[in-house]
Amino acid sequence: MSHLSDVGFKVEKPEDIEKIISNFKIQAERKDFGNYFQYKLSDESGAHFYWYGQKKTFFRQEQIVGFIPAFKGGIKQEIKGVHLLSNKEYPLEPSLDLWVYNNSDEYPLIIDIVNYLEIKDKKIEGLKEINAILFAKDFEYFNDNDDFYQKYPKKNEKAHIPAPGMFIPTGTFSPKDDPGFKPHAECWCYGKILKEEKLENKLTGEYFYHFIMKTYAAEYDVVVDVKSVNVKPNIGAIIGGVFWPCTIL
Repeated sequence: MSHLSDVGFKVEKPEDIEKIISNFKIQAERKDFGNYFQYKLSDESGAHFYWYGQKKTFFRQEQIVGFIPAFKGGIKQEIKGVHLLSNKEYPLEPSLDLWVYNNSDEYPLIIDIVNYLEIKDKKIEGLKEINAILFAKDFEYFNDNDDFYQKYPKKNEKAHIPAPGMFIPTGTFSPKDDPGFKPHAECWCYGKILKEEKLENKLTGEYFYHFIMKTYAAEYDVVVDVKSVNVKPNIGAIIGGVFWPCTIL
């Protein structure tokens, strides 16, 4: 639920989600897909909120089965080797398993699709670029490299984890080869702020931060609840932590 607040939809208990859907349903865009429906609530800040479910039948009322926040950013990552990763528990919330690449390196990454019903009949294997949004799960802020290394002192000069610029797809591989590990959309990374802005979700009146962060892997749009940022952010500062990557296709 906390990811909703990363784009200005304040949710502290399950009833808050029901309230958002009830209050804004008339403003949301509805699309029908066979036995399913999808609502998309969009704000000019870039904040999105999707919910979807099963249509009404003779035996049941219309039923919501899932909801998910999203953000429309502007930073694209070059990708290759894309394939769909199914989700047995939540069939309408599959992921993309892919490689992000730049001129010198390639990084595997799993990214959740927030609008799967819209693209479920399209071929995704040929995708060449994507706008992956990083929603903060565990956010950290550092004024500069010196500030960073005060918390994470260097142990040696050859390899140091964590480090500014690093990008580790923690949801792709089990660090201990755990046979019960389930691949999922998650990454652990740190990077430099190239752009920062405090945005207002005009639908709710709540604020959130949007950053463009540069890592060794690529540049990314990052969204964070204002409560997670206890200082005024500056260009060039280091941000990072654990993130949930998602995308609108």
